[in-house]
Amino acid sequence: MNTLSFPQITVSYKDADASKRVRIHSSKESYDILKNFYEDCMQHHEECWAMYLNGAGRLLGVSCVSRSGMNSTVVDIRIVLQTALVSHASGIILSHNHPSGSTVASTPDNNLTSQLKKGCEAIGIQLLDHIILTEDTYLSYMDKEFPRIYEYKLYSILNREGSIYTRLDQLDKAEESLQKSLQLATNLASRMPLAHSADLATAKMEMSGLNYVLGKNEEARKGFCQALDIFRRLQTKEPVYDHPIATVLQNLGVICRHEEKYEDAEKFLKEALDIRERQHAQVPYSFTADHAKVCRDFGDLLVDMGENDRAGEMFEKAVTLYTNAAEKSGHLKVSIADSIYAWADTRLDSEEYDRAESLFKQALSIYSRLTDDKTSYDMARTWSRM
Repeated sequence: MNTLSFPQITVSYKDADASKRVRIHSSKESYDILKNFYEDCMQHHEECWAMYLNGAGRLLGVSCVSRSGMNSTVVDIRIVLQTALVSHASGIILSHNHPSGSTVASTPDNNLTSQLKKGCEAIGIQLLDHIILTEDTYLSYMDKEFPRIYEYKLYSILNREGSIYTRLDQLDKAEESLQKSLQLATNLASRMPLAHSADLATAKMEMSGLNYVLGKNEEARKGFCQALDIFRRLQTKEPVYDHPIATVLQNLGVICRHEEKYEDAEKFLKEALDIRERQHAQVPYSFTADHAKVCRDFGDLLVDMGENDRAGEMFEKAVTLYTNAAEKSGHLKVSIADSIYAWADTRLDSEEYDRAESLFKQALSIYSRLTDDKTSYDMARTWSRM
C-alpha cells in the first residue's frame, strides 16, 4: 500500500496582554502609531502596513503587507485578509506612505481601497480606514467622508459636561448636553461600531441616569437595558467591561426597588455585587467605593423587603469599604455617615437599642464635623453622589 505524504501548513499568532491593548478612536491616533513603522522609509520608498483591531476597537497588532518602489507599492489584498483571519481581527486600518510628501490619493490608491473594502465585506470584516502618511501629516479616507475626530472630541466634552451638571443638580443644562452627546455617539457608532459602540453605551448610561433623576423611570430603564446589552456584547469579545456592566446593573436594581419590583431588584443588585466582589478580590484597592455603594443599595432593598438582619450586614460591609476608600478620598465621609445611619436604623428595628444608639452617635459625630465647615460639607455631599 502506498503512503502519501503531504506538507503541513501551520499558522501562529502570539497574542499580547488584553489589558494593554490600545483602543483606536480616531485617524490621528492611527497616524501617531503607524508613523513609527515608517521611520526608515518615509521619504525613500513606499511601504504598506495594516493595523488589525478586535471587536472592541482595540489594536491587536500591526503587520507589513508590502514593500515596493519609490513611487508605488503593490498590495495583494489576500495577504491583508489572511493576517486578519489568523489574528481573529474584526477590523482593518490600511496605510501606506508617500515619499513625495503629497497626501493626494492616486487612482491606484482609490482602487486598492475599493477592492479591499469588497474583500472585507465578503468575509465579515470591516475596513475601518485607509491612511496615507507623510513625514508631517496624513490623509484619512474615513475623515474625507466624515470628520470623525472632531465629533468624538465634542461627544467626550458634552458627555462629561452633562455628567457634571447632573451632579450639580443643574438638570436643564445636563439634559441639553447629554442629549447632544447621545446623538453624536449614535452617529459615530452607526458608522464605526467597532470603535464607538462603548461610547454609545456610555452615553445611554449617562442619559438614563439623568432620566431617573427627572422621574422618567420608563425611559431610564429602557436606556440602561440598551446600554447593558451593548456592554455585554462587547464583553464577549474583550473582558474589560465589568465596571460599566456593574454600574448599569446597580442602577436597574435601584429603579426596580423604587417601583417595588423587589425580585428583579435583588437579581440586578446581586449580579452587580458579585462583579464588585470579584474586582475587589483581584485588586483589593480598586473599585472600593463602587463596591461599598452596591452594598449600601442592596441594604436599602433588604430593608424594604423586611430583612433587617441581612440589611444590617450589608450596611456594616458598606461602612468598612467606605472607610477604607476614604483613606484616599476624604469626600466619602458623607457616604460613611449615611451608611452608619442606615445601619443604625436596622438595629433599632431589631430592638438592639444599645447598638443602635452607638451607631447613631458615630453618624452624628461625622455629620457634626462636616457641618462645622459648610464648604467641606457641600463639597462632600456633591462628590458622594458621583
